[in-house]
Parts: sequence; structure tokens; C-alpha cells
Amino acid sequence: MDVYLGIDVGTTNLKVGAFTIDGELVSLRKKSTPTITGLDGLAYYDADEFWDEIVSMIRDINCELKHDSIVSVSTTGMAEAMVGIDENGKCLGYVIPWFDTRSKQYSIQIKDDLGSEKIFSITGLDVNPIFSLPKLMLIREMNSEEFQKVSVWLQMPEFILYKLSGEFYTDYSLASRTMLFDIHNNDWCEELLGYASLIKSNLPNIVDGGTRIGSVSSETSDLTGLTVNCAVVVGGHDHICGTIPSGAINGEHVLDSSGTAESFIYISKSNAPLPKEFSGLRVGRYLTKDKYALWGGIISSGASVEWGIQRLCNGKEFGELTFDKLGYDLFFDTHLQDLPIGSDNLIFLPHLRGAGAPYWNPTIRGAFFGLSSNTTSAQLMKAIFEGLAMQSRMIVDVMEKASGSEISALNTVGGGSRLIYWQNIKAMVNNRAINIPAATEATLLGAAMLGAIGVGAYKSIEDASNATYRIIKTIGSISESNNKYDKLYEIFVKANELVSEISHDLVNF
Repeated sequence: MDVYLGIDVGTTNLKVGAFTIDGELVSLRKKSTPTITGLDGLAYYDADEFWDEIVSMIRDINCELKHDSIVSVSTTGMAEAMVGIDENGKCLGYVIPWFDTRSKQYSIQIKDDLGSEKIFSITGLDVNPIFSLPKLMLIREMNSEEFQKVSVWLQMPEFILYKLSGEFYTDYSLASRTMLFDIHNNDWCEELLGYASLIKSNLPNIVDGGTRIGSVSSETSDLTGLTVNCAVVVGGHDHICGTIPSGAINGEHVLDSSGTAESFIYISKSNAPLPKEFSGLRVGRYLTKDKYALWGGIISSGASVEWGIQRLCNGKEFGELTFDKLGYDLFFDTHLQDLPIGSDNLIFLPHLRGAGAPYWNPTIRGAFFGLSSNTTSAQLMKAIFEGLAMQSRMIVDVMEKASGSEISALNTVGGGSRLIYWQNIKAMVNNRAINIPAATEATLLGAAMLGAIGVGAYKSIEDASNATYRIIKTIGSISESNNKYDKLYEIFVKANELVSEISHDLVNF
């Protein structure tokens, strides 16, 4: 039986999974992503340490399976964070994580030098310190001598591809997250490269996800046990790979990846025109250059739920039927289900770690509106779920307008998808269906299926998606609740407008 290997270089975990052609998971290994705390108290990555951990996991899986059953390997994972490779193929320095914002001053400089409108017109991105360009400017300032020694800059999934094959390649979805990629010409932007003191050869070649770039090198074969006949295939960004087994590739559904943060990804139909204006959504290319992706997100989604559980769900008002005894869904069904829509006229703004789409403002803070002396912990907890659902509606409504398409459903994966109480509220607030796909490791499976495409087991991404997309539950909206949520949503939008100015004053205070 042929098996296809996916590698996910994630912010929380490193994962390696082996799948059959129909998407069945046959073996999985994962380890916490190794993170170094520097003398400055900030987080760093050691790319070589990542590789050592991944080698160990591949070796374990290879020992478990028949030696020659793994026919391809592909990679996915976090974007933006880059490692420098010198002319001898060695890593130079530590990697600054994507979520690190110490390069904020260089984002300001980019705005001053080039302007936000120009950056969006070329890259489809807002000027934000998470992207690669301002990070590279920071690295150049911190150690210009080391910067000059770098031959090629690679994002982390690209680095693992290089270690597997010895080749420098990426796909369009990862290239789109660098702030160095021209989404109209589908190539590296010479002007932005020059601004960053780079040339085109300092970045990997760009091809479609699912393109075979070679085979496992003899050195890597010795380390991992993979055969030298095992194909190495270009993958893509983790959320983008997740669209394949989640069925969100047709311009009608949105991928809702629900974890600590919640990402919403819309994939256009083939050859659809790119949005011309920044609407609060980031624009990039898909795994293939004929489609584009719209990106939005709630930075503190699952984090807001966890915050509420820790602070609200073990109070005396819940009696003996505590969260610890009942678990997630049963607890919320028992204590929150009969509360009225709006939790007794409460609104929660889910910006505990700053606002994501469509604001992208790290200074905006979360808030409850409508507190009274009668407000209960249960009402506050329901307001959290309603606030998250309304923020998701704001993002998806903007996606619908920017794409000119009617979005009929959110295909929800990740840990949040298993909390059905939450998904019920989301369906009602959005007035759209919530589909919960069967894939529990969607990004990893998506990468593995790109590997299958690379060896001809599937002809296209559409074929791979059709074969692996299975729905285990669909949640429809309840029409009588929609009108009430429509009215509450109007107030929610106004509250967001107000909290921006207040948050600015609080931060300065």
C-alpha cells in the first residue's frame, strides 16, 4: 500500500503524518515546537533543531510502516518566519517567529517610504510587522555582516523541503506572505527586493503546490530511512493546505480554522479578478497562481473561550454541575442553552490580544457592553460565544463583498469545531450553514495529498479534495433567531467603532 507523508511545521506543534490515497491517517507523530527564549526575553527558533525533531519523527513512522511504502513527502506550516542559508548550505542565526512584532519600526518605515496603498497594490497585504520584509530589515540592522552572507532566505516549510531534497522551492501561497511577492505578475517583485537589499536568487523558485521538485537526498535517506526514490513535492501554507480536505476550494465555502486564533480563508474560482482595494482582508495567491485567497482572522478566538472558562465557569452559581464534571458541550448546553439571545442585552468584543480582520490593530482591546448588577457568569460566557460569532460574520460578510460571490457555508476545522454549542450560535449569527469535515488533521492531510498529486496519484487539487472531503455534521441556521441576531449584530458593529478610539486612549494612558 502506497503511503503519502505530510510534514507540518506549526507554531504550537511539529507534526509528521502518513496517509493513504483516500485520506486515512495510518500514522502520526507530533512534538511541541521547540522555542528558545533569548536574553532579551523574546522567542526565537533554531531551524536545525526543527529539522532534528522532524527527522526523529519520520524515522519513527518509517520504522512502523513498510520500508518502501512512503512514496512522497510534502511540507506545510507557518509562514513569514525566515531562516538564512549560506553558500555552504548552513543555517545562519536564529529565526524570528512570525508572531513577533519587534520589527514594528520597520513597518512604519515601509509605510513612510513606500506607502500602504502601494504595498497593497503589489502584494495584497497591509503593512504589518508579522510579514517577512520588515523582519528581514530588522535582521539586516541587527547583524549586517551575517545578512550579507545569506545566499537564500527560506520560510520554515521551504527549509524542510530543502533539507529533504537539497532544492530551493516554494509555492504561491507561502510566497504571498513575504511582502516581497507581486500577486499580479506571480513573481518576486524586483522593486521590493531592491528595497530589502536582496536579489531574486536570494529567494526560492516559485511553482504550484503539488509540483515534484526531486527526490529524497542520499544524506536524508540515511537519516530518516526514506528511500532515495521517495518524491519530494512542494506543499504550501498550513491554512491553505487545509482547504483541500475541508472542501473550501470552490468560491462558495469559507475555511474556518478554529483554534486559539481563528482563520477564515476564501478561495476564489479560477481566473477570478483580484480585489482592487484593501477591505480589511489580506489577499494572496492560492497553491496555484490561477486562484486567489482572501484572509481574515480573529486573533483571540479559542483564547477568549479559554479565558471565559478559567474565570467564569467554576463559580458557585453553577452548583454541582460544574465544568470539570460535565466537560465542554454538556456544560454549555446545561447552563447556557435557555439564556435569551443577547445574554440579557450583553455584547462581547473578542479583542483580548488585539483586533484581527477587518481592523488589524494590535492596540484595540476586548470589552463587555451592557453589564449590570444582575449580570451572571453564564450570561457573560454566552456573550463570549455570541461576540466571536458576530466577529466571524463581519469577516465573512466582507469576504462576500470583496469577492463578489455568495458564500453559503463555513467549513469548520480545528479544536473549536468540536464545540457544537459554539457552532450552533455561529450558524444562527451568520445565517449560513456550518459544515464540519471528517478530517481531524486537515493541514497535514492537505500537504500529503499535494504529495499524491506530485506523483500522479491525483490529477489535480480538485480531484484530491473530492476524494478526501467528507462532512460528518452540518448545522443549519434557525430562521426565527436570525432576525434577533441581525439587530444585535448592528449594535456589535457600532460597539467596534467606539472601542477603537477608547482603546487608543487606554494604551497611551
